[in-house]
Amino acid sequence: RREAPPRASAAMRTLGGSRASGGGSTHRKVVPHFVVFQGDEYGVEGWSIKNGCRRNRWDTLLDSMLKCVMMDGQWAQEVKASLFVGADAVHVTGAVQSLVMEVVGSKPDGRPMYAPATVHQWEEAMWNNRGRDAHGLTWELDWNERDHPDGRRRGETCQQRLLRRLESMLAKGPSDAAAMVLDYRDVDATYDRLKARGLHREPRSNTVYILLGGAHGFDGHDDRDNTFFEAVVQRFTNRLGRNKVARVNLCEEPEDVAKFTAVKVAAFLSVEYSRNMLGRV
Repeated sequence: RREAPPRASAAMRTLGGSRASGGGSTHRKVVPHFVVFQGDEYGVEGWSIKNGCRRNRWDTLLDSMLKCVMMDGQWAQEVKASLFVGADAVHVTGAVQSLVMEVVGSKPDGRPMYAPATVHQWEEAMWNNRGRDAHGLTWELDWNERDHPDGRRRGETCQQRLLRRLESMLAKGPSDAAAMVLDYRDVDATYDRLKARGLHREPRSNTVYILLGGAHGFDGHDDRDNTFFEAVVQRFTNRLGRNKVARVNLCEEPEDVAKFTAVKVAAFLSVEYSRNMLGRV
């Protein structure tokens, strides 16, 4: 079992934002940047299209990514999702819709007919474009850096390279962002409590990082050792400040323990963004 983290009551206050003048509710949209982790030893090289991408649970990783950005109609271009797996990273925005939903014909009225964004279609599109950047899709692959003098550092593990890649992404992102670490135990608050606290508060951040673990946790081994999990959280704390990072679950009470898959959590919070609810958190 993980050791309980220091309780961050300041984080709960800040993520909720400052009280709006006049006590009125605000509706400024806070944009999510989903970040999914699987700190295994394989990265993209451990991915296979066979058996529904179940090898090393890429089925869960890809489906989670899809649920982060997929919407009815046009996908929100501003929403981002990053997958850190092994020493590799994949980044998408809602603009990736054009890569997945290709034109497959014409309707009777002449309008284009698009392929549906099914999980299978998504897996095929990502597989066929692996290692190749496209509109709304960017790859950072360890094999491209093996011969680069500043790429791999001698003696680094895959997790160490992942953390270095994460630091680089955070350095390029907004310093005033907030972060929610979705976990099921040892949390600071529930999502519903944060949302209730922020009902009449103005968001202090325009961006919220939403941290999720893969099918087998953040480290790919069910987080039996919390070292990698804590190292990931510490990178966000270093960049954003301790009072902007909160560990959150989706239960009714912080002490409740209920596990939800990354796919379900991603889909739920994507809907919350569409409803403009993340601004309350």
